[in-house]
Amino acid sequence: MKNAGKIFIYVSLAFLIYYLYKKNFLQYPTVSSLTILSFSIVFLIIGFLFSVLQWQALLLLNGCQLCIKKSLISFGLTIFGKYIPGKLWMIVGRATYVAQATKFSISQLSLISLQSQFVTLWAGLLLGIIGVLLMGGKISWGWIIFLLWTCLSFVTFSKYLNTLTANTLSAILKKKIVIPFLSFFQIAKILPLFFITWISWIVGFYLLVVSIAPENPGLIVGFIFPLASCLGILAIIAPGGLGIREGVITSFLSMSGMSLEVSVMISAVQRMWFLFGESTFFLIGFLLNDFRLSLSLKHE
Repeated sequence: MKNAGKIFIYVSLAFLIYYLYKKNFLQYPTVSSLTILSFSIVFLIIGFLFSVLQWQALLLLNGCQLCIKKSLISFGLTIFGKYIPGKLWMIVGRATYVAQATKFSISQLSLISLQSQFVTLWAGLLLGIIGVLLMGGKISWGWIIFLLWTCLSFVTFSKYLNTLTANTLSAILKKKIVIPFLSFFQIAKILPLFFITWISWIVGFYLLVVSIAPENPGLIVGFIFPLASCLGILAIIAPGGLGIREGVITSFLSMSGMSLEVSVMISAVQRMWFLFGESTFFLIGFLLNDFRLSLSLKHE
């Protein structure tokens, strides 16, 4: 298992570098204000910190108690797994680490991790819808996004669909399958953590745009980020949403009045900006794990 952990991390890093190079994201912009850029990074880091807290809180709601240190390790060391083609690694990675420190199985924790992903998408798309409405975007975009959010609401908070899915899997696999379910009112207790995560990134993205764009487009452009990120996550093929997120950001920035050249530049830069936050938490997870890239989590 230790070797598997090392392989997972090295492979995820290799795919990350490959796709950044292939998509030509390795570029640097002209920054008009280092102070504003610094604040954008502060809000970026705050968003990631609340991502860790929401993961820890959701585990607790499902009966799995994990300290903040191990939550950071499980989140940080597996953060680049989403760049491996296929969305499975994004879900299974952190679950695998937590399984080493708790009595929960990888399958149970993977389902909780999937549940976390659904709630994250639900909150992000909701804020994205608000952004589309405020921007006066094309009505087709608004209806498509609203339909996605509605479907996600049923998938995330419907007891009927939860039971139906579990029974279907049980029949196919010929063994009892139980999918963790939390009602909306149960998850509502920790929803502020999910919204704070996205709002921090909204502010951070807005400040990033201000620090490199020729003119201030207004805070409303910040809402482009959760929308683009969620659509990128929902894309089945693109690793880590690479290309999808950038395309959505370019489209909406252009709709807001920015030139195509500036929009494309910002869409590429935001990937490096977000990667800085991911790298920071990968490093934190690495250091907290006593400089060892393994699946072994020490019991405190």
